[in-house]
Amino acid sequence: MAKQKYIDKSKRELILLVSSKVFAKQGFHDSKISQIAKLAGIGTGTVYLYFETKENILKELMVQIWTAVANEIEFVAKDMNISSVDKVYECARRIILLASHRKETAKMVLQEFAYWNDPDFAPLTRTIQKTKDLLRFIIENGIENNEINNRINPEYAVPFLIGGVWHLIEYVVQTPKYNLENVIEQAKIIVTNAFQIH
Repeated sequence: MAKQKYIDKSKRELILLVSSKVFAKQGFHDSKISQIAKLAGIGTGTVYLYFETKENILKELMVQIWTAVANEIEFVAKDMNISSVDKVYECARRIILLASHRKETAKMVLQEFAYWNDPDFAPLTRTIQKTKDLLRFIIENGIENNEINNRINPEYAVPFLIGGVWHLIEYVVQTPKYNLENVIEQAKIIVTNAFQIH
């Protein structure tokens, strides 16, 4: 019987946390496993016990942030008793707040955009698709219930919304002094004017 490798979840999470800081500061390609290990206070070999490659760390971080995004949107889609336009805005607001609380991870996501659509990494593809499907569900529901402008095509609106929100997050991440309430208020104005029936 093969020995089962012992996994220390707290150490694994430490590696992921430190990696997000290193990747955000130096970029994925210029970062080294030895730098991650040093900042985490562990040996380089220990990092390899949990992640075979630096790319695996990046992909795991991407899955984490997109899972958090999908969970926020799922809560809004299924549990909130508000209009569809307000649901679209609430999704944007929650993603902006999530990114503002996880700036290193958000910066890393923005820098490593190419990995968003890696078709060979199923966990990330599934998570991003879930996010898109939930947003499409909210928009389609809003159109059916005569709450969202029926001239809006969900197929175009979903990537537009995701892209727009991430550009706002880019502003939040790169601007040292910003007013988070102002950013969220602008998101509400943009979403309301774009999606509501005039």
